[in-house]
Amino acid sequence: MQPDCSAMTPQESLLDISDLKQFNSFRDLNNLALMEILRESEIRLLGSDDTLNAAEEAAHKVFLLRGELMLMAGDKVMETITAGSVRSREPVFRINPEGLKAICWKPAEVLLVEARLLAKYCHPVAAPTSGSPVSYTEIELSEEENELLSEVYHHFRSQRVDLPTCPQIARRVNQLLEPPQPDPQEVVSLLQADPVIAAQIVQMANNPFYRVGEGVQSLRQAIEQIGMAAVKSQVMSAVMRHLYLPQTLLVKQRLRELYAHSIQIAAISHAIARHKRRFDPDRALLAGLLHDIGTIPVLIMADQHLNLSTDARLLESAIRKLHGFVGGMLLQQWGFDQELVIVAEESD
Repeated sequence: MQPDCSAMTPQESLLDISDLKQFNSFRDLNNLALMEILRESEIRLLGSDDTLNAAEEAAHKVFLLRGELMLMAGDKVMETITAGSVRSREPVFRINPEGLKAICWKPAEVLLVEARLLAKYCHPVAAPTSGSPVSYTEIELSEEENELLSEVYHHFRSQRVDLPTCPQIARRVNQLLEPPQPDPQEVVSLLQADPVIAAQIVQMANNPFYRVGEGVQSLRQAIEQIGMAAVKSQVMSAVMRHLYLPQTLLVKQRLRELYAHSIQIAAISHAIARHKRRFDPDRALLAGLLHDIGTIPVLIMADQHLNLSTDARLLESAIRKLHGFVGGMLLQQWGFDQELVIVAEESD
């Protein structure tokens, strides 16, 4: 019987990195690597008599989180695996031949991790070449950086990611959207000065209520799709929900620098794309605007740490190590496409 099971992300199930460390494959990995594995993995809920076939799961490594599975080859029972046992610390299927299957003996949860991701961290064969995905095992985190990362991750997991918007920009948007009908290009130019508002406008345009076809690819398309009234409403509600005033001068200054840098990169990206036939300038502008968005949650959390919020060297170290991972996680949670997620992940 094929599993008629539901699937969820580890974040939805509240699976934590401590749950991963019970498995031998993950025991020696650092928190950044473990969080990427959590982000990219899937949990399946299995009912009694549901079956997992080894050959069909060859692209994944399957780990038993809860319940009990009976491993069978043909009609022969090979072993029973119980969650929490010594055997359950290893993958359910060590090999993936035809005929090998796991039958759910009691209601169970299994974690599916892509084999390529496991190989990336658990079986490194060579130093990465230029353009290769970032390997988080190469990043050494201090105790305070680990604590900061854990705080950011738990905010994501509980859906409490409150990012600051710029009140000055919101006021200008409010004025611009008053009758008579504003120029859409003026609205685009103004909104691109705030990466958070821009991201939320695009996210709103791609939700099921507004979405048409494959969704929007740029801020300009998003504004055209949802209309000026919705833009105004979204901007003002975002400001009211997420008004944030840094407590420390260093974080305030760094946040101001981030906004200026994002606008500069967005403008450069737009200008370059205008001279390249294969690139959409508006899409390039959005990518430039969002490339460093992972720095914002890091700054918000760092503002609550005395050492990080008063020592520029420590703060920059935390930003350099964490912003790519956090940015990718944020855009993925907001439903942005993989291309923009990669832009945030690989931002220097």
